[in-house]
Amino acid sequence: MNNTKTAIINNFNKAAITYEQHAHVQKQAAYQLLSNIENIHPKLILELGCGTGFLTKLIKEKFSSSSYIISDIADNMLKLCKSNNYSSKSLFCIADGESLPISNQLDLIISNLTFQWFQNLQSSLAFLSKHTEVLAFSTLTKNTFREWKQKHQELNIQYHILDMISLEELNNLCKKYCKSEYHIQTQTINLHFNNASDFIKNLRYTGAITSTNHYVPSCLKKLIKVFAKGININYDIAYCVLK
Repeated sequence: MNNTKTAIINNFNKAAITYEQHAHVQKQAAYQLLSNIENIHPKLILELGCGTGFLTKLIKEKFSSSSYIISDIADNMLKLCKSNNYSSKSLFCIADGESLPISNQLDLIISNLTFQWFQNLQSSLAFLSKHTEVLAFSTLTKNTFREWKQKHQELNIQYHILDMISLEELNNLCKKYCKSEYHIQTQTINLHFNNASDFIKNLRYTGAITSTNHYVPSCLKKLIKVFAKGININYDIAYCVLK
C-alpha cells in the first residue's frame, strides 16, 4: 500500500468521531445519488466507502428486501456504520474499492463521494462495471474548490487537496464502460465558511485532507488574511449511473 492511500486511511480513521457533525455535503449527495436510481430491484447490493452510514441507511429504506455488503477502507468508519445500520442481511467488511476480491455478479454497486479518492479511476470503472448490473456513484469534479485553488496559485502556496477528474473525461469513461446506457447529473453545493481556518478544519473533520504535509504558519496566515471576510466553497458533484 502506497503512502497516499495510507494517508487516506489514517485521515478517515481520525475523522470518524467528527464526521457526522461536519459532513454536510456528503449527506446532501447521498440523497441525490439514490434519487437517480429508479426501476431496479436488486437482490444483492455492494456499497463502497460507507463512511458512518448516511447512504447505507437510505439504501436499506429504498431496497428493503435486498441483501447488502457494506464496505469502507477505514476501520473506524466501518465500525460506526455497523453500529448505526446493523441488520442480519448485512455483511460489513474492510475493503479497498480499487482492489476488491470479487468474482461473482452483483445487482448494484453504489458509492457516494468515494471515487475521487481512487488513484486509477479508469481501471476501477472497468473492473466494477463487469461485476454488476448497475453501477451508481457520485464524485467530485475538476472545478471543486475553485476559489480556494485560485488563491493558492495567486499566493504561490502549495495546494494540499487532491486533483479531480474533469466532467468531460468522466463522461468519456462512463460511456466506455457502461453496458447499454448511462446518465450523468451534475450539482453544485455551496458552503460558506467564516474564514480559512474553519474550512481547513472542516476538511480535517471529514477526513478530506490527504497530504502528509501541513500548512506552514506563514502560508496559513496569508490564507487567513485573504479570506478574513469569509469564503464560499463550491463542491461540483457528478452523479453517474451505468447500466
